[in-house]
Amino acid sequence: MAKLQLYITRSMGTFNSQLNLNPNEDVRSYVNDVRSVLSTVDYDANEKNIFYLLTSVSTGVFVTILRTIPKNAGDHLAAWIFVPSDIDIAKDDLVSVVKQTTRTISSVKVSGEDVVALRATFARDYAVRRDAPRCVAMNSSGQWAWRLYGGDNAPALETFLGDGLWQQCYLPYRGILLVDADLQLTPVIADLTDEPIGGTAAILPPEKSDDGFDPWVFGIRLDAPVRATIGDTVTVTWRRQGFDDVSETIAVDAAEVTPRQISTDDSRKVITPSSFKVTSLTTHARILDCEILVNGRSITAEGEAFTRCELSQASVSVNAEGYFPYSGRMDLATLTQALIQLAERRKVYRFEVPVKSSDLGAPIKFDILSQKALNDSPLEGYELTADIQEGQSRTNHLRYTGAGVWQHRHAISFGVGLLIGIVLMLLLGTCSGSKDKEALAPAANPDDTATVVSVQAPTPAAPTVITEDNTQEQALQQPAAEQAPKPQNVSTDKPATKEQISAACKYLDDNKVWTRADMEKQPALRGLYEDMNNLRYERLIEVWGPKLAESKMFADVAKHAALGKHKKERVLKAGNTYNKPGDESISRQGYLNRIDP
Repeated sequence: MAKLQLYITRSMGTFNSQLNLNPNEDVRSYVNDVRSVLSTVDYDANEKNIFYLLTSVSTGVFVTILRTIPKNAGDHLAAWIFVPSDIDIAKDDLVSVVKQTTRTISSVKVSGEDVVALRATFARDYAVRRDAPRCVAMNSSGQWAWRLYGGDNAPALETFLGDGLWQQCYLPYRGILLVDADLQLTPVIADLTDEPIGGTAAILPPEKSDDGFDPWVFGIRLDAPVRATIGDTVTVTWRRQGFDDVSETIAVDAAEVTPRQISTDDSRKVITPSSFKVTSLTTHARILDCEILVNGRSITAEGEAFTRCELSQASVSVNAEGYFPYSGRMDLATLTQALIQLAERRKVYRFEVPVKSSDLGAPIKFDILSQKALNDSPLEGYELTADIQEGQSRTNHLRYTGAGVWQHRHAISFGVGLLIGIVLMLLLGTCSGSKDKEALAPAANPDDTATVVSVQAPTPAAPTVITEDNTQEQALQQPAAEQAPKPQNVSTDKPATKEQISAACKYLDDNKVWTRADMEKQPALRGLYEDMNNLRYERLIEVWGPKLAESKMFADVAKHAALGKHKKERVLKAGNTYNKPGDESISRQGYLNRIDP
């Protein structure tokens, strides 16, 4: 149910409230001192005069009764009757309430009995119209306007309490002052007396369009019925963020009017570099220095305007130095900001190292991804059998030539140190007594086996898995000669197909816990468990990240590996693994917490 509201105020030097019935804080905030509207009328300040003021807000209309107070111009009592837009009240009932309130405040003094009578009147309940059109507010910062009522030619006061309560022609103004024709007064403000009074109509919302544009009328989104005036016109504006407005004016020729759908294909949207977010696929860092083309037109800071039709399937190209270019189609009409990830342009070098015996399996193969060109063997103690070639389809064969530079230096240092030690021992022996000599050089025992001191060069390094980040190579040492080499994360299988990679990505995305057994069943995931368990950050970032780019879950792993690889040395120390012995499962969230603490 709904009720009328009443707010009585007095303005005499100061403005204050006298009586509130059924008050609402939001509604009461619109009640203010309106002596400025009385200043537009040259009335007799020594007499009591009655004026009516119509104002509207988004929730309803005020019918304000102004009774002037002698003898100072502008002093007055005001009775603000608020009529909610959804209240179901007959015109005759509203006329009765307005006339009773007018009689009450016209008296010299409002008595207690008058207040009791007003309370009874405003205590009445009225039905609520659920389908009532929304009211449109007048311009609160506009000027006042006026019009006559009564007399021989002007509409009766009752007309302004029916259809005349709200009219479209009122909207540009702050409020409409109703002046009795018998007073023969002419306010010095806009005169709307000759404006016709039309019936109340409703603008109904059309069906939602597929192009993303929404209709607006009177500055209000048309998602529910909005009040209008029969015989007037309404401009319907179709709006969508980023696009130019498309407007159409329609005639209000019935009690209910529904705007038609209009074409928005020619509405234009300005595309600027900020319409795109270009990042590195590997590090997710923002790439600012890039060239962007949309439908063949270069996108500069000033922007380029395109129609909605042109943007629905726009051809987009992005080029940045050091990255593979992007080219594809996007619905830029829908996207507020398009995300484009570019893969780093790295050179691929494939190497092959023979094993000691064919019984140990196929030769060891590995790839190096480098931003710079390689000119020689990446392994100490190995050389190329031919000129180095770049590309995944080209294999560079390596052969063992002996210990590398580090091993030679280590052996020389060890030999020099040993020689110095022997010389010092001999010198000490020469300077010592006979007992000391015997202690240093005991008599020979024919049964003893001679002790031979020799210097051996360390076993040369052999390749297992090598990755490269900014031309920094890593090589694992070859195990002892009597043991078969244990290659880590080296696959002699054929490269995984697209279907196998897609299946692998689906496994990663569908499971929160990844097990070694399940991962080894996937051709595209073989070796990944070892790299994750041994916290090989560079391989997770440089090798597995691009390979498993389709997986949203693994993208998080690559991202946090890039963020966390330098955070804590305890994570990267030698021999440190994610799992304890016997545990071969990896929880994705637990792993993220470990690599990026």
